[in-house]
Order: sequence, then structure tokens, then C-alpha cells
Amino acid sequence: MTTWPFKSTVVQNERFEHYTIHRPAAAAATDRVRTVTTGGYDPSTGHFTPDQIWTNEPDGEAIELFGKLDPDTVHRLVGDALKLCPVTVEVTFTVASATATRHSLASAAPWLSVPDHVFQVGYLAPADTRSDVDPFRRPRRGKATERGGVVYLEGFSANTTETVYVLCRRSAYTYCRASGGAYGDLTTGLSAETDEAPVEEDLVAAGVKMLAWDEFREELWPGDNQVAEVKVAQASNRFWALVRDNWQPPARTFVPLRAWGASARAVSPF
Repeated sequence: MTTWPFKSTVVQNERFEHYTIHRPAAAAATDRVRTVTTGGYDPSTGHFTPDQIWTNEPDGEAIELFGKLDPDTVHRLVGDALKLCPVTVEVTFTVASATATRHSLASAAPWLSVPDHVFQVGYLAPADTRSDVDPFRRPRRGKATERGGVVYLEGFSANTTETVYVLCRRSAYTYCRASGGAYGDLTTGLSAETDEAPVEEDLVAAGVKMLAWDEFREELWPGDNQVAEVKVAQASNRFWALVRDNWQPPARTFVPLRAWGASARAVSPF
């Protein structure tokens, strides 16, 4: 690698020693990761020597260098950070019976497990289109509950010809896509280098930093727990501040109807 900082006149032969060489586009899976050998970095030429030979050596392809963390660990932490990043989505379903007042979201939102993540419920009539009509201006009232990992909407009925809309919070991890696809096509995070998540890169990077500093505090600040606590707290504060900047919870209108006035049942004070 013939550009700075890899090629340098400064004597720094140990700078990249034992770094991980990652080839995202390697044709053979066994060529994807190597380690720079002891003494395997020459700053005068920008030459790196891997610990094992390649099946197909790199020729003009992009590579990445990893220091403290290996690429598989970083990939895992990216997924964990995406699980902490919320997005707002709409899901739809139709009821099978006009008399039902309890509706399962197991099919419409199998990733949903927290009832409080349901904010609004509305509907569109058969002749309505989403681009012309806001379904949440026709709010349904009720409550969300959870049983066996499935969220249910309770307290309202709908016609079988109507489309019920649910506005809810979703983890970005379950709302990814392949390049050119639709968000939500990938429900288990990012796999390919070209996969995309519906949140800003800076937010995910801050989450990875927070998680990495917490998990690897002993390696980063060996024997200095006080400094580690401060650093982890700083990274945590920054990440959650970015979350607040990037996502605001919608107004909650899916709440039970409240009865006002005196009770219809008289109770004797004696």
C-alpha cells in the first residue's frame, strides 16, 4: 500500500504489527481475514506480510486494517448497536371478523414484542389510498398487550374490508435492506458489505464505540477501572444523545377510552 500512512519515512515498523487485514471483496471466504506477521510491516515500502499465503492474492481491491478488534467482532457490535437504534414504521393488517375486538400482530409485526412500542392505530376504507388519506386521523382506541412474545391490540373492532394501520417503534436491526431493496427485507441486521440500515452511520458508530469500550475495558485500560468507567460513560452519553436527536417518539393516541361521570352502580356507604 503505497500511500500515507502506510508508506512513510518514519521508522515505525511495529505500528501495524499484528493488525488484522480484512478483504471484504475476497473471492474466497478463506482469504477474507489475515494477520500482519511479527516484523511483517515495512513503512519504507508500505509492504505488509500476512501470516498465511492467499488462495487468491489481492490485486487492486479495497482492504481494511483492524487494530484492537477483528472484523467479525466489529460486525457483531454493529448488529448490537442497530438493536438499540429505534425507527418509526407503519404496519397494516385486515381483520378476519368484524366482531373481533382482539387482534394479533404476529403476522403483521413478528419482530414486535413490547406493547408500549405501539403508538397509534387507524384505518383506511376500501376506496382510500395512503397517499391521499392519513389513517391515523381516524384513530382507534384500545390497549396493546403481550402474550407469549406476541403483541395484541385490544378494545376495538373493524370491518373486514378496512385496512388497519399501526404506527409503532421498531429496532433498526430488524429493518435493514439489501442495496436497492426495501427496508424491512432484512430482519436480522447487515450481512453483505452493500447492505443498508435506516439510520445514520454516525449513530451506529457511536453505538459500536459505546459497546466496544464497555466490553473491552480491560484490554483498553488495563488495571484502571476509574478511567474505564469515565470513558464508557462518556461514550454512552454521546450515543444516547444522538438517539434522542435522531428519533422522537410519535404522539401516543392508542389508549383505552376513559369513562367519565358517576358510576352506574350505587354503593351504600353503610
